[in-house]
Amino acid sequence: MNDITAATLKTDKIPIVFSTVTGNAVKLANAAASACPHIGPYNAYYVLNPGEGSLRCISDDILNAYPTLILTYWCDLGSADAATVELIGRLKNKNLILLGSLGTPADGKHAEKVRERVESLAKKGNALLGHYLCRGSIDLARSERKRAIAEGAPLHLDEKGFARHLESQGHPDDGELAAAADAVKRALARVKG
Repeated sequence: MNDITAATLKTDKIPIVFSTVTGNAVKLANAAASACPHIGPYNAYYVLNPGEGSLRCISDDILNAYPTLILTYWCDLGSADAATVELIGRLKNKNLILLGSLGTPADGKHAEKVRERVESLAKKGNALLGHYLCRGSIDLARSERKRAIAEGAPLHLDEKGFARHLESQGHPDDGELAAAADAVKRALARVKG
């Protein structure tokens, strides 16, 4: 799907689907919701496993009915989280807007690699309308588990690393959430214009 025109964008509602551990992607989903007419936000886990749990679920029928989707994700192992990767893999011929968070600054080399990997996934059979990546809070329970790993072992988190994890707390902040909403508006305006 190379050429996106206003005719291919269903403008009445856009499904928003999030995947989260710390709540960062929910905040991004809510920012996206403030920027456009939408349905959801929906939890990706319940999209991938319909009928499990009590949260609202979006079916494949609904996903298939809308040409444009907004997906919010968290970074894991240098890419989007597993649920988002699986969901993107199921989507074909969609216009995608991606909003993500990672525990490091969004202007660093790691963030650049994450962007490249996630965009590569999204562009396989879909059109990427926009991608916004910001810093997000790291789950400190995961940090503590990594600190408990023996020093020198793979994945051990030393004090310097733990300090970086602590710096991530409070993100995404109000400015980052406003920038996420603006990214959604710009992506949609580019298509409509």
